[in-house]
Amino acid sequence: QAEDVTYEIIVENTSPQDLQNFVIIDRLPFVGDKGLVSEYERNSAFEVAFKEINSVTVGDTELKSEQYKITYSKDKESPLNEYSGDWRGQDDVMTWTKSPEGAYNFRIEIDSNIVIAPSEQVKVTFTGTVPAYVKNTGEENIAWNSFAYGYQNFDIMGDTYMVAEPAKVGVWV
Repeated sequence: QAEDVTYEIIVENTSPQDLQNFVIIDRLPFVGDKGLVSEYERNSAFEVAFKEINSVTVGDTELKSEQYKITYSKDKESPLNEYSGDWRGQDDVMTWTKSPEGAYNFRIEIDSNIVIAPSEQVKVTFTGTVPAYVKNTGEENIAWNSFAYGYQNFDIMGDTYMVAEPAKVGVWV
Protein backbone atom coordinates (compact mmCIF):
# COMPACT_ATOMS: atom_id res chain seq x y z
CA GLN A 1 0.00 0.00 0.00
CA ALA A 2 2.36 2.77 1.23
CA GLU A 3 -0.45 5.27 0.84
CA ASP A 4 -1.51 8.17 3.02
CA VAL A 5 -4.77 8.20 4.92
CA THR A 6 -6.36 11.34 6.37
CA TYR A 7 -8.06 11.25 9.75
CA GLU A 8 -10.46 13.86 11.09
CA ILE A 9 -11.05 14.11 14.83
CA ILE A 10 -14.15 16.12 15.76
CA VAL A 11 -15.24 16.86 19.31
CA GLU A 12 -18.27 19.07 19.95
CA ASN A 13 -18.92 20.87 23.22
CA THR A 14 -22.48 19.68 23.86
CA SER A 15 -22.54 21.13 27.38
CA PRO A 16 -23.95 24.55 28.29
CA GLN A 17 -20.55 25.51 29.76
CA ASP A 18 -17.28 26.78 28.30
CA LEU A 19 -14.39 24.31 28.21
CA GLN A 20 -10.80 25.29 28.93
CA ASN A 21 -7.37 23.65 28.61
CA PHE A 22 -8.56 21.34 25.86
CA VAL A 23 -6.21 18.45 25.05
CA ILE A 24 -6.44 15.63 22.50
CA ILE A 25 -4.22 12.56 22.70
CA ASP A 26 -4.32 10.15 19.76
CA ARG A 27 -2.97 6.59 19.83
CA LEU A 28 -2.14 5.45 16.32
CA PRO A 29 -2.85 1.87 15.19
CA PHE A 30 -0.31 -0.95 15.69
CA VAL A 31 -0.50 -4.72 16.11
CA GLY A 32 -1.44 -5.52 19.72
CA ASP A 33 -2.80 -2.04 20.43
CA LYS A 34 -5.21 -1.02 23.16
CA GLY A 35 -7.40 1.99 23.78
CA LEU A 36 -5.78 4.96 25.45
CA VAL A 37 -8.16 5.36 28.41
CA SER A 38 -10.45 2.34 28.16
CA GLU A 39 -7.64 -0.18 27.52
CA TYR A 40 -9.94 -2.23 25.27
CA GLU A 41 -8.25 -4.44 22.66
CA ARG A 42 -8.38 -2.63 19.33
CA ASN A 43 -7.16 -5.62 17.27
CA SER A 44 -5.32 -3.67 14.58
CA ALA A 45 -3.86 -5.81 11.79
CA PHE A 46 -1.12 -3.29 10.92
CA GLU A 47 0.30 0.04 12.03
CA VAL A 48 -0.26 3.47 10.57
CA ALA A 49 2.71 5.84 10.90
CA PHE A 50 2.14 9.49 11.81
CA LYS A 51 2.97 11.88 8.97
CA GLU A 52 1.68 15.36 9.84
CA ILE A 53 -0.96 17.56 11.42
CA ASN A 54 -2.91 19.22 8.62
CA SER A 55 -5.05 21.58 10.68
CA VAL A 56 -6.43 22.33 14.14
CA THR A 57 -9.70 24.27 14.22
CA VAL A 58 -11.87 25.63 17.03
CA GLY A 59 -15.28 26.72 15.84
CA ASP A 60 -14.74 28.48 12.52
CA THR A 61 -11.15 29.48 13.31
CA GLU A 62 -8.16 27.50 12.10
CA LEU A 63 -5.52 27.83 14.79
CA LYS A 64 -2.02 29.02 14.04
CA SER A 65 0.81 26.71 15.11
CA GLU A 66 1.63 28.98 18.06
CA GLN A 67 -1.92 28.51 19.39
CA TYR A 68 -1.40 24.83 20.14
CA LYS A 69 1.45 22.61 21.18
CA ILE A 70 2.07 19.18 19.72
CA THR A 71 4.23 16.52 21.36
CA TYR A 72 4.79 12.83 20.69
CA SER A 73 5.28 9.63 22.66
CA LYS A 74 6.59 6.18 21.72
CA ASP A 75 4.67 4.57 24.60
CA LYS A 76 2.57 1.62 23.39
CA GLU A 77 1.23 0.33 26.71
CA SER A 78 0.34 2.98 29.27
CA PRO A 79 -3.29 3.89 29.86
CA LEU A 80 -4.30 7.38 31.00
CA ASN A 81 -7.01 8.53 33.39
CA GLU A 82 -8.29 11.92 34.52
CA TYR A 83 -5.50 12.16 37.11
CA SER A 84 -2.65 11.64 34.62
CA GLY A 85 -0.40 14.68 34.43
CA ASP A 86 -0.18 14.08 30.67
CA TRP A 87 -3.41 16.10 30.28
CA ARG A 88 -1.61 19.04 31.90
CA GLY A 89 1.33 18.94 29.51
CA GLN A 90 3.53 16.89 31.83
CA ASP A 91 5.67 13.81 31.34
CA ASP A 92 3.77 11.68 33.82
CA VAL A 93 2.51 8.31 32.61
CA MET A 94 4.16 8.81 29.20
CA THR A 95 7.33 10.57 28.10
CA TRP A 96 6.67 13.26 25.49
CA THR A 97 9.10 14.76 22.96
CA LYS A 98 9.02 17.21 20.06
CA SER A 99 9.99 14.51 17.56
CA PRO A 100 7.34 12.46 15.74
CA GLU A 101 9.90 9.81 14.76
CA GLY A 102 8.76 6.38 15.96
CA ALA A 103 5.81 7.86 17.87
CA TYR A 104 2.60 5.92 18.52
CA ASN A 105 0.84 8.80 20.29
CA PHE A 106 0.54 12.50 19.68
CA ARG A 107 -0.81 15.14 22.04
CA ILE A 108 -2.30 18.47 21.03
CA GLU A 109 -2.65 21.04 23.81
CA ILE A 110 -4.78 23.98 22.76
CA ASP A 111 -3.61 27.30 24.21
CA SER A 112 -5.16 27.89 27.64
CA ASN A 113 -6.51 31.28 26.49
CA ILE A 114 -8.74 29.60 23.90
CA VAL A 115 -12.18 28.71 25.22
CA ILE A 116 -14.40 26.09 23.59
CA ALA A 117 -17.88 27.63 23.78
CA PRO A 118 -21.11 25.60 23.90
CA SER A 119 -21.88 24.02 20.48
CA GLU A 120 -18.37 24.75 19.18
CA GLN A 121 -16.34 21.96 17.65
CA VAL A 122 -12.66 21.19 17.94
CA LYS A 123 -11.45 19.59 14.72
CA VAL A 124 -8.01 18.05 14.14
CA THR A 125 -7.08 16.74 10.71
CA PHE A 126 -3.93 14.67 10.36
CA THR A 127 -2.28 12.31 7.91
CA GLY A 128 -0.79 8.89 8.50
CA THR A 129 0.89 6.42 6.17
CA VAL A 130 -0.11 2.78 5.67
CA PRO A 131 3.11 0.75 5.34
CA ALA A 132 4.13 -0.79 2.01
CA TYR A 133 4.06 -4.33 3.44
CA VAL A 134 0.26 -4.22 3.82
CA LYS A 135 -1.04 -6.23 0.86
CA ASN A 136 -4.07 -8.13 2.13
CA THR A 137 -7.51 -6.67 1.88
CA GLY A 138 -10.74 -7.37 3.68
CA GLU A 139 -12.49 -7.08 6.98
CA GLU A 140 -9.70 -8.88 8.84
CA ASN A 141 -7.13 -6.32 7.73
CA ILE A 142 -8.12 -3.14 9.59
CA ALA A 143 -5.97 -0.68 11.54
CA TRP A 144 -7.98 0.88 14.37
CA ASN A 145 -7.30 4.43 15.55
CA SER A 146 -8.66 6.02 18.70
CA PHE A 147 -8.14 9.17 20.68
CA ALA A 148 -9.09 10.63 24.02
CA TYR A 149 -9.70 14.20 24.98
CA GLY A 150 -9.61 16.12 28.22
CA TYR A 151 -10.77 19.54 29.34
CA GLN A 152 -11.44 21.65 32.39
CA ASN A 153 -14.18 23.97 33.56
CA PHE A 154 -12.84 25.72 36.63
CA ASP A 155 -16.24 27.10 37.70
CA ILE A 156 -17.84 23.67 37.96
CA MET A 157 -15.03 21.13 38.36
CA GLY A 158 -12.18 23.12 39.87
CA ASP A 159 -8.82 21.72 38.77
CA THR A 160 -10.25 18.33 37.72
CA TYR A 161 -9.85 17.16 34.13
CA MET A 162 -12.80 15.48 32.47
CA VAL A 163 -11.60 12.76 30.09
CA ALA A 164 -13.41 10.73 27.44
CA GLU A 165 -12.44 8.24 24.73
CA PRO A 166 -14.88 7.92 21.81
CA ALA A 167 -15.23 4.74 19.75
CA LYS A 168 -12.37 3.58 17.53
CA VAL A 169 -12.34 4.12 13.76
CA GLY A 170 -10.64 1.91 11.20
CA VAL A 171 -8.62 2.03 8.01
CA TRP A 172 -9.53 -0.91 5.80
CA VAL A 173 -7.30 -1.94 2.91
